[in-house]
Amino acid sequence: MSNVHSDSGILRVRIAPDWRGINPYQQLLAENVELVGGRVSFASEYRRGFPLWRDYRACSPRPDVLHLHWLSNYIRFEDRTRKWLYGQKLVFDLGLLRREGVGLVWTIHNAVAHEARHPFLERSLQKRVARRVDRVVLHSDSARDEVAGFYALDPDSIRVIPHGHYRSLYAPAANREYARRELNLTSARRVFLFFGLLRPYKGLEALLEAWKTFSVQPGAVGCHLIIAGKAPDPQYADQLRRCAEGVERVQLRVGFVPDEKIPTYFGAADIAVLPFQRILTSGSLLLAMGYGTPVVAPRIALVDELLGPDNPLTYDPSLRGGLLAALKAAADSSDLARLRARTLEKLENFSWDHIARKTLATYREAAACAALRHS
Repeated sequence: MSNVHSDSGILRVRIAPDWRGINPYQQLLAENVELVGGRVSFASEYRRGFPLWRDYRACSPRPDVLHLHWLSNYIRFEDRTRKWLYGQKLVFDLGLLRREGVGLVWTIHNAVAHEARHPFLERSLQKRVARRVDRVVLHSDSARDEVAGFYALDPDSIRVIPHGHYRSLYAPAANREYARRELNLTSARRVFLFFGLLRPYKGLEALLEAWKTFSVQPGAVGCHLIIAGKAPDPQYADQLRRCAEGVERVQLRVGFVPDEKIPTYFGAADIAVLPFQRILTSGSLLLAMGYGTPVVAPRIALVDELLGPDNPLTYDPSLRGGLLAALKAAADSSDLARLRARTLEKLENFSWDHIARKTLATYREAAACAALRHS
């Protein structure tokens, strides 16, 4: 029989894998679910064999629900054969948990892992994982529209729960003059900022190409661009450095940015620029919104959901010169104060209390499914 609500009657949830050191999203989710009545713990290590089942068996008390996030920890090999074998093992691992009476929830953060070397293989695996779980969480209606048919998901199993903001996690934006002095931008009229992991799907080469054209135009006088963040791939970091060579008023700051420095970057910035090419959700966009920073971004479904369809700084990514036009519009805007207020107003749609309650309800549904399987 399922162990749902055993002992104290409180629902116990195990989150895997533990990526709190990479992305604060999981920590914020866990803290807020606990505030509304759940009990959350994290898979402590990767256990060989069947890691999820072995982690469950090692827990005391044992969890009622497993909340699975990124699959890459469990299919981490680049070699096609070993990736396929580990994929089969993951599916069997989830089957063992189902037999134990564990409710299974999977948040799909990416349709396929970014920069996947074997996308067909990963898509096939993710379809099988989707069939093993009781509930699938997606962060937006646009993600549901993109993913549901692709994975042949049961519509009744899908829950759309927004990605929460980061406003409570980091200190307020630093004083503008101090921040610009720290970043050697004391003469800047307007500062554009890309902040986040530096990865190919983020559209950074296109940004640098557009900036190269923009920076020599009269309206760009006093405008500076900062690109800051860690590059997981050193070869890609070198590629960005080559793209940035000779481009006017660009700071490329490659490397991990400590949390205490984030307020400095957003204190200095007037505009965030996020020209990503494909995305199901965006922590970088929510981070910028948390600081009230107006955002230049492509006019795609996710951005419309977060910023609103009438945002004046979004652009059509299918149009040649769309990003360049958006940079010009942001440089010429005389109404940044209104845009900041509007951005902060949109942020209220992503409060953690609302998200935590919907997530806990989803956990209870998954636990009920598990109990029904074993009744």
